[in-house]
Amino acid sequence: MAEIEQDRDAQLFILDSMRFSFSSVSAYNTCPRMFRYTYLDGDKTRENNAFSDFGSFCHGLLEQYYKGEIELFELSERYSDQYDTNVTSAFPPSRNNAMAENYYEAGKQYFDTFNDPWAGYKVLGVEERFTRKIGRHSFVGVIDLILQNPETGDIYIVDHKSKSRFKDHWELAEYLRQLYLYSLHVYDTYGQYPKKLIFNMFRIGEIVESDFDEKALEQAQWWFNDIIGTIYKDEKYPRKPKGKTKTGKPIDR
Repeated sequence: MAEIEQDRDAQLFILDSMRFSFSSVSAYNTCPRMFRYTYLDGDKTRENNAFSDFGSFCHGLLEQYYKGEIELFELSERYSDQYDTNVTSAFPPSRNNAMAENYYEAGKQYFDTFNDPWAGYKVLGVEERFTRKIGRHSFVGVIDLILQNPETGDIYIVDHKSKSRFKDHWELAEYLRQLYLYSLHVYDTYGQYPKKLIFNMFRIGEIVESDFDEKALEQAQWWFNDIIGTIYKDEKYPRKPKGKTKTGKPIDR
């Protein structure tokens, strides 16, 4: 019993010192046991995989471009030349190695034909890291891209995504929570909320835009604080039953 109490005290100590990210809160929402292993039991080592390698590599190229470190015409060549040294993990087995080939070709197509959809916009931030309070809890985030329309002064948040299309509006709404939480930093810094929240789905070459909605911002903050409240109350961190997330939405498997 004393050992259990000591373990619980250690968990609460870690929680009190945490700066929660969207990823960490989402991890609990997906599976409390996964959250415990990753954030409470000290197992923060995450093995790279081909999907994260691919996403990080493409993110890095876009970061360099929007920081003005490389020119638009250099993106295609850098992608081809540096792919093998950045995407080093193996993709899951597939017939004729189709998955690995499809990912490479999707990225090549994107950078070969890249046409900046926000050319002429003012770049306010690239990979901008911030920390702020949401309610009583510390929140940390990294915004891929913050842009401003020079004609209207409107601000946009852009998040680069390597995933394929959103399955439905429920999945889109879940991903939008992250950008709504990020919009708090935009307001803190620029005195206005973003006009649009944008996903740059670079692997499929599509842009998904959503108009900013203050009610959705309130719901995102409520979700963030509600999940953390549940994290504090949870003492067992069980595996999530198959089929449903905490919000009642089927789990994507």
